[in-house]
Amino acid sequence: MDLGSGDHGEDSARMSYEFRILGPVELSHDHRPVQLGSAKRRAMLTALALDANRPVSLTRLADALWAGTPPASATANLRSHAAALRRVLGDRLVARVRAYELRIEPGELDAAEFARLATGQRAAAGSAPRSRCGAVRWATAFPAVRLSTPG
Repeated sequence: MDLGSGDHGEDSARMSYEFRILGPVELSHDHRPVQLGSAKRRAMLTALALDANRPVSLTRLADALWAGTPPASATANLRSHAAALRRVLGDRLVARVRAYELRIEPGELDAAEFARLATGQRAAAGSAPRSRCGAVRWATAFPAVRLSTPG
């Protein structure tokens, strides 16, 4: 599926999404990958996902997409990226006054799930010995996260 299909806007709240920002930025819609396009569009989705369910100002989005001073066309470019994302996300991407808000349901964002599992593991480790099964489950929950050692 690509951003140009435009066939999911109205029913988007009832369909499932997977937002993956740990590792390569990926979006799935009803278990099908969505081609996000440019690096700037993926950066915008990531910036919105990191502040899910809260308005993210155009200034903050511009800072996320452009190193240094954003171009004069930054606002127009952000609106263009938002329009393309909205074709897939529908009412999940909400325009606010000089901001956008990405609505994400519990369990849809890998970073939030990772934090939830890590917090649960820390709490379990503090109150009882960590089981091997729990440690393996936690470590394998996010295969996209790759730890590398300097080489």
